[in-house]
Amino acid sequence: AGHSGAEALLYRDYAAFFRERAALFPSEALPGFAEAITNGALFFEGQDLGEDVLPHLSPWYRVVVRALEFPAERRPEIPLPGAALVAVLDTPEAGAQWQAAFQTIVALANVDQAQKGQRGMRLALGREGEIELSSARFATPRAGEGIDIRYNLEPCLAVVGRHLVLASHEELARELVRELAGKEPGRAGREFLRLEAAAALAALRANRGTLVAKKQIEEGLERPAAEAELALVEETLAWLDELTLALDPADTSLRLELSFAREEAR
Repeated sequence: AGHSGAEALLYRDYAAFFRERAALFPSEALPGFAEAITNGALFFEGQDLGEDVLPHLSPWYRVVVRALEFPAERRPEIPLPGAALVAVLDTPEAGAQWQAAFQTIVALANVDQAQKGQRGMRLALGREGEIELSSARFATPRAGEGIDIRYNLEPCLAVVGRHLVLASHEELARELVRELAGKEPGRAGREFLRLEAAAALAALRANRGTLVAKKQIEEGLERPAAEAELALVEETLAWLDELTLALDPADTSLRLELSFAREEAR
């Protein structure tokens, strides 16, 4: 299994947002909820998103960010880390409607792309052990074609027991399926965000040239100044091992925890 560049545990009761939307949100936001319910019924076989779908999903969500190994013929010009959302369903059987919704969303997105004269994604089914995966990807570029940033997206959905895994890339989904196989959902304790400095440092170094150019264009910096700013960030990350922000559920205070890298690791 890969190491997380970042990991978070978040509490978001989206079912309550829909149920209490009139009291929680201004009136101008309500049409957006109506549109979401209409679209949700299309994706989830006529079921109401707020009443029939989201209430069967735990409000605790795990977010994982990890580096990916792209095959050479599909490696984007600007490779980004993969990200995944892991949620918990009431029952394993509830995963079937999410798999159907995933396939419907990809199919409709392809129709939209075709209307714009652009290539869509190809749906595929695969397996990781006994677990079925639904994924979508753009066709491998032909020789001489650029591999633009959209090749960072290869969405994949899997249901592992009661765990629902939605990943930006099939490779990351497979990793998480292997890790979650045979495990029951744990009890959530507190919300947190954990960052591994080594992963952030590797991403910075891999995209240094692009980041320097971005600073020059967007911030109007000369190249030496842009490089100096990034060098300072790089030096700071080299001293750190891990950074954690945690929310104490008792008094909602925010706690910052830092651990520093050993000298030989810098």
